[in-house]
Amino acid sequence: MKFAPFCMLTAWRCCQPWIASDSAEAVHIAGQVGYPVALKLRSPDIPHNSEVQGVMLYLRTASEVEQAANAIFDRAKQVFPQARIHGLLVQTMANRPGSQELRIVVEQDAVFGPLIMLGEGGSEWRPEKQAAVALPPLNQALARYLVLQAVKGGKVRAHNVSRPLDIPALSQLLVKVSNLIVDCPQITRLEIHPLLASGDELNLLDVTLQLSNVNDNGQSRLAIRLILKSWKSGLH
Repeated sequence: MKFAPFCMLTAWRCCQPWIASDSAEAVHIAGQVGYPVALKLRSPDIPHNSEVQGVMLYLRTASEVEQAANAIFDRAKQVFPQARIHGLLVQTMANRPGSQELRIVVEQDAVFGPLIMLGEGGSEWRPEKQAAVALPPLNQALARYLVLQAVKGGKVRAHNVSRPLDIPALSQLLVKVSNLIVDCPQITRLEIHPLLASGDELNLLDVTLQLSNVNDNGQSRLAIRLILKSWKSGLH
């Protein structure tokens, strides 16, 4: 699913993207929308932009945009030589150089069903070491507990940034992610990265979705519902 339609459907706060076919067009768009900007690779064959450092943030000049765009294309061709490249997304960024880069990922586990993972951004992602994990559905209290576990476990910094992380705001976003996963069982994987956090301002710069067909309402895949069902059966 494309980034812009997803943001429109969910009403989540996303920066408007513009499509550039090459580095020259990216420079032109950046000059029109205003600096700083972010660049993101567009390719249906590269599942995670982080594999090729396909996202570059806070580019402040035409020279930086041109160099970053060419570098993204070069890395993509080197790592995925057969991949189709559909240009770049160019997005203006809120001028928050001290923003914290976060990542929210939903993946399917063979035993527990969908898992919601929270960690910091970056090119490498090892969830077993870099993320706190929770099972949907989440309410505000459970989402807050996930954030606190991420902070306590050193997965997310809460205070060593320009504007301290707003835990209620991030918790609310996690509840929205949880509701989306519960309501749309067709989503087999979701990744929000980068998610820029500056106080209570949360901006989604990229969202990746993987979809599949399902034969039921998807409720049966939620581990918590299975546990409750087993517990209730034991009462009879």
